Amino acid sequence: MDRSRRSGLVTLVLIAVLMVGAEPASAAKKLKPCKLVKPPEIEAQFGGPVAKGSSTDSVTGGDCTWIVGEEFTPPGGAFHASILSPSPIGGAVDKAAPGAVNAVQQQMDFEAETFRDADIHDVAGVGQLAWLNGFTRQLNVAVNDKFAFSVQWSPADTSSFGVTSPEDEAKLVAIAQKVAKRCAKKRCA
Repeated sequence: MDRSRRSGLVTLVLIAVLMVGAEPASAAKKLKPCKLVKPPEIEAQFGGPVAKGSSTDSVTGGDCTWIVGEEFTPPGGAFHASILSPSPIGGAVDKAAPGAVNAVQQQMDFEAETFRDADIHDVAGVGQLAWLNGFTRQLNVAVNDKFAFSVQWSPADTSSFGVTSPEDEAKLVAIAQKVAKRCAKKRCA
């Protein structure tokens, strides 16, 4: 496993650890992680072909990975999406202020402290709160106070390891906006 994929998985594990107390399994099953993003949306932004998503369960509700083109040959890579749906009862790190928006903000604060040299910044126009960790190429979004998700791009080309280009950020934002809009209408949580 190369360094960029390893850093992405580390971030997903950190989110999972910090967001313990996820929705009960029945609530998490409302939206399967591989249904969060549609393969044509990934292909429109990152090329293709896009393989069928492969999901794994986690304490946050689930993760899905789609292989884009040749995973280890540029311009291919892997696209990841995670459902982050903390419970309103103790689901957030700060039990005095539970909810997805609070949990996503706390995750941002944690990663800003952990990845001190990383470009971590707010992203406007996606959900109630969105931010990007430029080091891991992961965009985290709180659609509302009950539902949050993340999308991440792990390109095969590791020459820009630890840096999210403005183009890749725009691609992640475009996908996240579609997911947030769908989830706000369908009430994913």
